Amino acid sequence: MNALFNGPYVGVAPLYAVLFDQIPNMIFIPELETTKVFTHMYDKYKANIIDLYQHNYFHHKEKLLYFNISIFVMKENRLVELTDSYAQILYKPRDFDWANDLTRELVEFRVAPEPVKENRIIGFARNDDQN
Repeated sequence: MNALFNGPYVGVAPLYAVLFDQIPNMIFIPELETTKVFTHMYDKYKANIIDLYQHNYFHHKEKLLYFNISIFVMKENRLVELTDSYAQILYKPRDFDWANDLTRELVEFRVAPEPVKENRIIGFARNDDQN
């Protein structure tokens, strides 16, 4: 049970094992505009969503509630986790076609990562006067 509550919210792999009594296959999809993914999941899969678990935070300046993590529990032993930048698809063995189809849908919401600045300097300056 400790593995279930590892980190700021529940771990999705232990949650899957608790809910469906089996170990899931998993697909990780980085660099997503997850607000759009959330809307897509809810609109397209509403009839298949059994539960929705969320870890939210309140932004004082904007006076709005935002989600950090959303977990869609779906029919047929399927689970999708969304964070602020990535998605994970958890599914039962031999359900690869469904997972692959969903992956193809979600990658349409990819956002390009910000480029790394070339002149990044990491380290420190030594002052000889300190000796």
